[in-house]
Amino acid sequence: MVDNKVDRIWSAERDVNAVKHTLDDIKRLKDYVRLDLIGLNKDKQQVMKDEDYDELIKVYEALTAFEKGYMQRKLATAQIKLEIAKVSPDGDTIEYFNSLFGE
Repeated sequence: MVDNKVDRIWSAERDVNAVKHTLDDIKRLKDYVRLDLIGLNKDKQQVMKDEDYDELIKVYEALTAFEKGYMQRKLATAQIKLEIAKVSPDGDTIEYFNSLFGE
């Protein structure tokens, strides 16, 4: 039972870390897009079509929405599952989680 609990906690910690790494990747992508947008605004010699500029803004907004919406919910869920894995009496973390939140 102890090994099983240790495995459940390790698995939940791995899930939390995976989400955090994905969030870091999204932030890095947003930085690249933002730098492109800043560079385009400052460098008047660089010619870009308005459609391309608009597309970069849409990409940035989509990354922000994905980061703030779905990924934050996914991180919160992973963190809750980690806490449940630490205290779950019977070892069935998913069933215990679902019983708490009705999923």
